[in-house]
Amino acid sequence: MAREGDASPEDMERFFQQIGWTAARVGDADWEVRYRGDVRDWIFYVRMTEYWVFFYATVLNKIKDDCRLNVYEHIGLLNYKVSLAKYSINATMGISLGVELPRENLTFASMVNDALAALSINADEQYLELVNLANDPARVSSLHTQREAEAAAAAASLATAAPNPPTPAEDTDVDWSASSDENVMTSSGEATPPTLAGAVPPTSAAIPPSSPTPSV
Repeated sequence: MAREGDASPEDMERFFQQIGWTAARVGDADWEVRYRGDVRDWIFYVRMTEYWVFFYATVLNKIKDDCRLNVYEHIGLLNYKVSLAKYSINATMGISLGVELPRENLTFASMVNDALAALSINADEQYLELVNLANDPARVSSLHTQREAEAAAAAASLATAAPNPPTPAEDTDVDWSASSDENVMTSSGEATPPTLAGAVPPTSAAIPPSSPTPSV
């Protein structure tokens, strides 16, 4: 049910006509949009629900089983790097790229245009590396190598900038050469620490006897 301020399917139809993209309406609020990219032709899907508008494309249909970890790592790093558009694993275990926008107060000149730009640019830029990662288990994500290099550079920078620990000051008031290696035994059999030349022994103050409790 459309609410006041919500974008309508007719608004979406007019927008596709304005930008000159081929969009076939395949449902009440679903479109199949064809776009010629730099590396291949793409099919984008647009779906308008009660609260959201979804833009998505299937980037890869098949990934070799022994390549999945490398592909999953790559799309995880891409999601950390890329704004607006996000990669995901779809129902057929392939790779999809999508953007989600709220339907309320949706602006076509900026928000929808940005969503379609995010799909088209990222799909084109990442397609070839994703294909290679999906078919060659020995291939490593370029983002993985980049992050390792950044981590190594950061560690080297911290090591260079770390200050040297301060040198402890020497105590010149005590003659350590006069100390004994063994404790001295008193007549009571208790061990006392050695006396150092120049050190002042502690004084023992006499403890006064406790005062008698006054009789009442």
